[in-house]
Amino acid sequence: MIDVVALSAEKRESMPEILRNIHEQSTNLEVVSKYLRGKGAVHLRRSRDVIGASKRILFAALGGSKYAAMSTALYLSRYGHDARVADAAELLYYEQIPTDAAIVLISRSGRTAEMVRLGRILNNAGKRYIAVTNEPESEMAQLASATLPVAGESDSGVSIRTYTAAVLTLLHLGASLTGNLKALRSETVDRKSVV
Repeated sequence: MIDVVALSAEKRESMPEILRNIHEQSTNLEVVSKYLRGKGAVHLRRSRDVIGASKRILFAALGGSKYAAMSTALYLSRYGHDARVADAAELLYYEQIPTDAAIVLISRSGRTAEMVRLGRILNNAGKRYIAVTNEPESEMAQLASATLPVAGESDSGVSIRTYTAAVLTLLHLGASLTGNLKALRSETVDRKSVV
């Protein structure tokens, strides 16, 4: 096994991009955690306020973003929330958007056609929703009642750092909703030894 931490900067630079992205995950997660404890805390509060006292939460996304929400839906279910993850395309074309659920739309770019269309439909219906995205200037985010930016470095090619950053951001949202944010923060602070 290669100890990528011990590699010199020159050797890391010569590694394929995907290996560098994997290597930089722990550093990127520290950046995300620090953001959510600092400047991003206001976005967590706004997102929590949009969800309010709703015990029913629907996460809607496509592809990897859909999978990023699954751990948070499971986490929230442990605390009595009716939380589920829906495929945004299925929600658009085959399901009815629940009127009694808090809605969280997740998209790395915030520009995916289905996510923008879903955001427009919710916005036109006067339904408040949260946008979780790496691109807070995207149309999906601009239409949202609250935007929870996914901080950290973007990937070129395969989504590695952005995926794990989205998972951590969504878990912070879940912890905020259950009153466990302080416990989660203590788990994510100063993890410099994680490889």
